[in-house]
Amino acid sequence: MKKLKILLSIFFISINFSQDLYKPNNLSGRLVTMTPKLDWEAPLLYEQNQWLINWDGSVWPEGGIGNSGGFPASYFQRLPHTQLSDHVGKDLEMISFNPRGAADFQALVFEVAPGEEPDLINNTNLVLTGPILDSTEYSIGNWNYVQLYDHASSNSTDSFDFSGDTVPSTYQISDNQKELWFGFRITNYPDGVFPMGVDDGPPIDSLGNMVGLCWDVDNGGSWNPADFDTCWVHTLMENSTGALPFNWATGLYVSDEHIDGMHYNIYENGTSIAEVEPAFYGMEFDLEEINLGPREFGAYEYYVTAVYDTFESEPSNTVIIDIFNSPPSDFSLLSPQDSSEIMVTASEVINELSFVWMPSNDADGQSVSYNLEICLDNSTSPFCIDTTIVNNSFQIQYNEFIVLMSIENGLNDISWSVSASDSIETVPSLNGAFSFQLIFDFLDILDEKVPSKFTISEAYPNPFNPVTNIDFSLPKDSMVDLIIYDILGRKIKYLVKSYQRAGYNSVQWNATNDLGEPVSAGLYFYTIKADNFTQTKKMLLMK
Repeated sequence: MKKLKILLSIFFISINFSQDLYKPNNLSGRLVTMTPKLDWEAPLLYEQNQWLINWDGSVWPEGGIGNSGGFPASYFQRLPHTQLSDHVGKDLEMISFNPRGAADFQALVFEVAPGEEPDLINNTNLVLTGPILDSTEYSIGNWNYVQLYDHASSNSTDSFDFSGDTVPSTYQISDNQKELWFGFRITNYPDGVFPMGVDDGPPIDSLGNMVGLCWDVDNGGSWNPADFDTCWVHTLMENSTGALPFNWATGLYVSDEHIDGMHYNIYENGTSIAEVEPAFYGMEFDLEEINLGPREFGAYEYYVTAVYDTFESEPSNTVIIDIFNSPPSDFSLLSPQDSSEIMVTASEVINELSFVWMPSNDADGQSVSYNLEICLDNSTSPFCIDTTIVNNSFQIQYNEFIVLMSIENGLNDISWSVSASDSIETVPSLNGAFSFQLIFDFLDILDEKVPSKFTISEAYPNPFNPVTNIDFSLPKDSMVDLIIYDILGRKIKYLVKSYQRAGYNSVQWNATNDLGEPVSAGLYFYTIKADNFTQTKKMLLMK
């Protein structure tokens, strides 16, 4: 009886260990801009799968390699048996490449006896192929993956036509002491294009940088693949006299377990909500991951399973993500300082008045906008304006501020405050509203004087929604056209089309056209024409 209990214990331990091989591992979750993001490790079943490479693992970003004149060439890495012996019994599934230019790529794998070379004309030692891929079938500058197929035979009229190879690779690495040469035959690219990706060296000579060039000797040196009768296999260093110390950016994937047919199920609060294809075979793979998109506030429980042809694995560990909004961080007003006085002379009227506050940050990664409110607190005519901006400062010329706020000569009591919003919660500045006095002693004179030149201001606020202000000054009475155009140059609205007296003027645009209809968000231009003065500026309407 005791022996039976021991055998049962061993049997159950074996089942549990087997299940552990198949399930995803180390699930973790976090919030990214209010969106749950999950990542996890692939099942242990696949941990012996790997890429065999003879290069430094870093793609050279400056370009690639191509044959002179755009002529066909084959680029290989060579794996001697010493590099294959640890992988005996493993399958060859796919090949990778990182192209740097447009061409036709065809994957080839040769099984070669030591000291021999791939038969690039008759393909007698060719064992695996991939389909010919043109530039619409891969991504330049990124890693691409090609499934390999058992090589059956070549087309009778075209030795480079392997369309008959339709059986997915059944090749297993054996202990037959032979080498594997893997890479790509590249054709159909113009002179000056360098399609084959490389690393940044140094060369792993005779392993990572093999080149195969074929041509026709009997018919005058033809580069037509159908006429080839001679091939030369050498290293890139031999071909370039040392000027190209690179290895090919390609890899050969060997596996204990095939990936085909497996996917992940994502569970949220016990319900399957998404399927994810595996990515762990990627050359630059870190973790499997999914961004689940926005969710309502609340607590969410997640786990992941791996789904195989005939069963679904046990779930990974469970993570709980509590989605709630963190308001924008505390911030303070800086300047103009509270209880300060600002005296502005006539010569300073074109200087800028700056409102500045500390930036507020959002722990959830959401963008923060600010609402700035400025008030004229004079007892005779108190009123406020406000604007929403994304920066932590606002500038306006004094002459524009005078018009905007109906500033009077003498002492003007101004207060200002700022609140920060992440579109969900709004927080005021820590130090509340600031007040300051703005003092002018020349406005009575200015009212009688006229500007010295034509000017038009930047629209403020800018960007805006839905109202913005535009100031302009006229040194003499003039016929004024102030016109809004869209980005295509079409007239949208006449803001001003009348005879104007000399002086300082201001006009608002409420984002409508001449028919009173709202216009769409986008970039707009406004042009003033007065006397011989013409100037155009731009503004951005946001909705």
